[in-house]
Amino acid sequence: MGDFELTCADGQVVTVAQLLDNPYCWHNTRFADPLDPDADKRVAVARLLNGTRPDLFSHRHGGMRYELRRQSARVQLGRGMRVDSTDAVLQVLRDRSELFDFGTNAIAFVADGKATPVSRDWLVDHAGRVAEFYSVKTERDEDGNVTSTREIPEDAPTYIANAIIAKHGSRSFRKLTAVTTAPTLRPDGSVFDEPGHDPTTGLMYVTGEAYPLAVPSAPTVEQALDALAKLWHPIRLFPFADEVAVGVTLAAMLAACLRPALPTCPATGFDAPAAGTGKTLLAKCIGALATGGDVAVLPPTNEEDECRKRLFAALRGGSKVLLWDNVREPLGNSVIDSFLTSSLFADRVLGVSENVELPNRAPVSGFWQQPRFDW
Repeated sequence: MGDFELTCADGQVVTVAQLLDNPYCWHNTRFADPLDPDADKRVAVARLLNGTRPDLFSHRHGGMRYELRRQSARVQLGRGMRVDSTDAVLQVLRDRSELFDFGTNAIAFVADGKATPVSRDWLVDHAGRVAEFYSVKTERDEDGNVTSTREIPEDAPTYIANAIIAKHGSRSFRKLTAVTTAPTLRPDGSVFDEPGHDPTTGLMYVTGEAYPLAVPSAPTVEQALDALAKLWHPIRLFPFADEVAVGVTLAAMLAACLRPALPTCPATGFDAPAAGTGKTLLAKCIGALATGGDVAVLPPTNEEDECRKRLFAALRGGSKVLLWDNVREPLGNSVIDSFLTSSLFADRVLGVSENVELPNRAPVSGFWQQPRFDW
């Protein structure tokens, strides 16, 4: 918490609050382990500008991550104080900058390199973690005179979460469009390689690297060719039919890297005359460029309601790549058409009579066995 003291490599003692107040000064500074400050004072590093929640990573104890937080705010509850209490919590959330306006009416938090919309229950729990709620009880004598007052701890009230979620367009959280875990390009072609939130585009770049990769803003021809060779190397042995197939695959790889900044993006489809040629493996290799790891697959469907539910659930779950696997018949409907041509995708949240519009920044791929496809 904010008043906890940390020991720098040079012996200077600072508090967590001082680190959070001056992130550009203390980012990547070496510290002693918080639980073992008398040992090596260089085993921990402060990560304050990586786009994730500020933390101190120590190599002791098998590798430990200590989250750095400010002191919890105190919010009073009571009769006639609903508006004031809600405004107080909303200001705490703004100051912490951990939540974002996502789409037109959703709130999201960023974790594990993806954006996830929050529910009312989640927001109630979060409010209880960032603020201490209390009420004041007054004791009076027989004549009505105040004899004493005392504070009573309270749980975070549900009405505050309901009010904050209902404040469409007036929460004043930072706008979030997409999350990337690697450098990318903005829509205007400029390089976005500094971890953190870009207010112009709504992109959020998060990374666990102490020294994130820097991308040249004006690469030379030699640098571009070298990058192309590295990009293509992992899939160079796939049995592509011709140069057109190679071009489509390269376009899909570039789309996976640039999709967070693109309002819309064509889908990519691959076919093969037989099973076992590596279509799904190729798809996952391409998807890894967007996710940094494995890619889950979606079973294909032409039923519009089911298709809409699957696509919306994937966006709501933070999926960065949508992979239709083992498509064995022509696939296409109005839902897929809308999904591919719109930067926002809306549907009703299950169990709640409320429509939510979410940013659509997931590249779509389809893979099938027969050499024909109707999308």
